[in-house]
Amino acid sequence: MLGIVLGRLQDDARRKNQRDIVTQVLTDVTSPVSTVAGRTVDGTGRFFRGITSAERLTRENDALRQLEGVALLYGEQTERLTREIESLRRLQGLPIPTGKTKLMAEIIGYAPSESRITLNKGKADGISPGCAVVSGDGMMAMIQTVGPNVSQGILLTALSAKFVGVDLSRNPMPEGIVQGLSSQRLSMIFLDPNAPVEVGDTIATSGHGPKIPRGLIVGKVIQVENNAELGTRRAIIDPAFSVGETREVAVLK
Repeated sequence: MLGIVLGRLQDDARRKNQRDIVTQVLTDVTSPVSTVAGRTVDGTGRFFRGITSAERLTRENDALRQLEGVALLYGEQTERLTREIESLRRLQGLPIPTGKTKLMAEIIGYAPSESRITLNKGKADGISPGCAVVSGDGMMAMIQTVGPNVSQGILLTALSAKFVGVDLSRNPMPEGIVQGLSSQRLSMIFLDPNAPVEVGDTIATSGHGPKIPRGLIVGKVIQVENNAELGTRRAIIDPAFSVGETREVAVLK
């Protein structure tokens, strides 16, 4: 009798294009279970696919990291080469002082502790002690010792380096004694304690002497100090040259 009743309910529902009560109840009961089961199966599939793809993804990540490193290195090298090219252009266009000859040379050695550089040109090329060594940014060293085919120059930042400089930013241009202060700084004590020097002024060589011509850029003033007891005025100078980024120089002989 139960079967007859359920059968009639299903027939009536079909004639009305509706779902019978039995089908509706069964769907409501089984639908949540089937949904959870489907999600579990999908999650399990993704999990195992992740395991099988882990090695490939690791290789791809390693390859991407290597490419990123190469790109960064390429960018740094490109920037460095661009600076070298610009420095060479300035060096090629450097005006030659009257009575001087410009000899191109290459820095083949650098001793930071001694503030010394070694050049691949020497006595055979006409170099002699005291000659100025310049880069595209300005004067950086003075030749100290000379061999047949190599020579050594002492950087302007060396404590033993000393010459007369002028403040190009003032008129008249005050003079002073320039000498090395540290590995990255120069000092200039003005002959006039009231010299109108200011931060940002450009310091250059004075030309007092047979070897170093006038007007070679030395650097910029970054600090001015007054010593009331000694009655002196001193400027701290940021040198124009950068040894670590300079390879091609010129010797003025």
